[in-house]
Amino acid sequence: MRHFIFIIIFLKGISGGLTFAQQQGENHRIVFYNTENLYSPFEDSLTEHDASPIPGFPLWTYFRFQKKILNLYKIIMAVGELSPPDMVGLCEVENRFVLNQLVYNTPLRQFHYGIAHYESPDRRGMDVALIYRSEKFHIIHQEAIRLYNAKDTLWRTRDILYVKGIYLETDTLHVFVNHFPSKLGGSLASEAKRNFVALVLRQKIDSLLLANPGSNIITMGDFNDEPESRCLKEIVKARTDSLGGIGQGELFNLSAALKKNSGIGTHKYRGRWSVIDQFMVSRNMVGNSTIKAEKAGIFAPGFLLEDDATYSGRKPFRSYSGYRYTGGYSDHLPVYLDLVVK
Repeated sequence: MRHFIFIIIFLKGISGGLTFAQQQGENHRIVFYNTENLYSPFEDSLTEHDASPIPGFPLWTYFRFQKKILNLYKIIMAVGELSPPDMVGLCEVENRFVLNQLVYNTPLRQFHYGIAHYESPDRRGMDVALIYRSEKFHIIHQEAIRLYNAKDTLWRTRDILYVKGIYLETDTLHVFVNHFPSKLGGSLASEAKRNFVALVLRQKIDSLLLANPGSNIITMGDFNDEPESRCLKEIVKARTDSLGGIGQGELFNLSAALKKNSGIGTHKYRGRWSVIDQFMVSRNMVGNSTIKAEKAGIFAPGFLLEDDATYSGRKPFRSYSGYRYTGGYSDHLPVYLDLVVK
């Protein structure tokens, strides 16, 4: 409650949009967050869920949904620190309704967030989305990159969201929001699916770099693989160190050192932290671009964590613990990327 009161007070002290002169030279923050089952409380006959994050258990009420929306609003405000983030990539959101509730029915509405979102064919009804402050990011193109595998025509997963726009009236920025297939059924058994999605992402990145080798590209998401995985290092071509410089066409994974530096990760499974929520940027954005990637981080304030009674230490504070509703946030922690605009 203490944090929520602080945010309301903080909001009252924030003025409207910044001028372009004020924007220059300041850090600007982009956030990615896996919301963990942000379902609408209303049943959708087109997807394989029954208005509950736990199939078969009608536990997801309108009151609990509204509490999760307010929790998400609280996180967005807190991670922004001095001002709300310029953009927030989201995954595990069900539909446009839940995004509208977040953007228009919370105090976020005063910051004029726009929404980029498409309904995906994912069987659980889970989508990715991008909300963005419309006075800072002017979209000129957006699309859902469908993931159709001719070798497995029955397979369904969430799209990759691609958004192109002018950022802070300075330069073009290409943004990808991803949620790669999980390791359900085992890491090795599911690896081919993640590799396939990684290849589609890489092909789109290659097309952008072919047209303009100096493209500013940010790819964010829950990749369900760590930075050192073959999927990300060899297929997406995201380097985890900058020794010798980033090669032409390569990306730089700014999230590679987060676990070592913070002592935690973005997700904890059976007592082990991993960094599966990440930011990667194109070579230009760690060089002399007008939009420069400065640093990435994990946002882990105390209110997003709880004691891990089974494996010791701390773990993300979830909305559900098994079948028990706890009123928390997510099984993931948010990650952020700070940019500097010259």
